[in-house]
Amino acid sequence: MELFTARSRYRSEGVTWVWYRNDEEEVYSELQLSEVFRLIRQELDKFIEQGILTKDQAYDLANDWLAYDEFVEGMMYA
Repeated sequence: MELFTARSRYRSEGVTWVWYRNDEEEVYSELQLSEVFRLIRQELDKFIEQGILTKDQAYDLANDWLAYDEFVEGMMYA
């Protein structure tokens, strides 16, 4: 199963975000935080469709990058 995570990167221009597949392969870089949350919501929709999360559980993770990241890392390293 492919799992996606986001990591912040500090640069002279400010903070940008990188989206990783399976915490290794860079998929997108130079993202704004709003784009990260859009990608998180897309992934949460997939988890709902697969029966991994309920809509309520996904809603709780949808606006909390760190909670989403911890959830996905738990799935990766379980």
